[in-house]
Amino acid sequence: MNEPRTAKSFRAAAARIFDQETSIAGGVTHLLSSGATAPRLIASDDDAWAVRLGSLSAMALWDAAALVTTSPVTLTRAVNVSARVVFDLPIASAVDQARRTAGAVQTAAATTLLDGRVSEAALVVPLSGIQGVDGYVVAFRVGRAFGAADARAAASASELAALEVHLASASRREAIASRQALALFELSRLCLFRDESEDALDAVVEVLSRSLDNDVAQLWTLRAGGSLRLRAARPHEGLDIQIARPRDHVALARALAGEIVRAHDPSLRSWMPRTTRDLIVAPLDSRDGPVGVLVLGRWRATYDAEEQAMAALCAGFIGRALALTDQRRRAPERDDSMQRTDAEDAEATREEPELTGS
Repeated sequence: MNEPRTAKSFRAAAARIFDQETSIAGGVTHLLSSGATAPRLIASDDDAWAVRLGSLSAMALWDAAALVTTSPVTLTRAVNVSARVVFDLPIASAVDQARRTAGAVQTAAATTLLDGRVSEAALVVPLSGIQGVDGYVVAFRVGRAFGAADARAAASASELAALEVHLASASRREAIASRQALALFELSRLCLFRDESEDALDAVVEVLSRSLDNDVAQLWTLRAGGSLRLRAARPHEGLDIQIARPRDHVALARALAGEIVRAHDPSLRSWMPRTTRDLIVAPLDSRDGPVGVLVLGRWRATYDAEEQAMAALCAGFIGRALALTDQRRRAPERDDSMQRTDAEDAEATREEPELTGS
């Protein structure tokens, strides 16, 4: 017959249970904290998108991902894979099908990832859930294909990506608006409180280059004979001509006719650095017509509609300021001419003989 257990044995059992739960809890706590990473420095937009796409890939169990958007901004970003893979034929075909069907599309595509592994499957998911955002996400996986559960997870991940695109676009618009306001303030200060000297015009193109993300900025003013003279430029090195005849350059002639000209391949023009990819030529308008042209260019990125409108606004502001400066310079000359005329009339009056009646 078994003897009854003592209170001491119950206390020992409870202690053992407590020790086991404590040890398990400690192990679980350690396991959950093992994925922590060191803080990352976000110094650019690329750094921010690397964190976004890396987190989405980790949550959706992707080995690599690429994001392409066409609205509200044109954007291409990737993590652990080259962004150029979206142009490969199998993936491009899957992208076209996903955009037509508004659903996830899986395709077999051997893709070498940046970590050296090879992905055998790609999943294309259109961005959805956020109005005004258009684009798609391409997910890559090594060693296994995507299933129905992966498609649902990818759809949720695409909504998060669309939200990030919307927020990044709004933040970019605010930053651009702030830079544009500052640039206009600087231009007004330079144009209103300084003359039309080379130093003043050089300061103007410096503001246009620094504040509005232009790799190229040039100011051309009309000469008496109808040709254009390069008054200030950033950069100034490597330019073949300083005087241009508008009839020899279509973009300059169209700008002087009042048109805002866009050109995407100006590399052969002698008045523009050969590395320029996108170009805006805007007339320096005044009340009496254009007094020259403003040329802005970028070596890698392209201009959107808002930046083109900003270029036209700056050109009009500079044109009116130049015309006003010219009027101020000519005013003393007109006053001197009028004074000379009055003096000559007075002298002629004194020299006329006095007429007396007979």
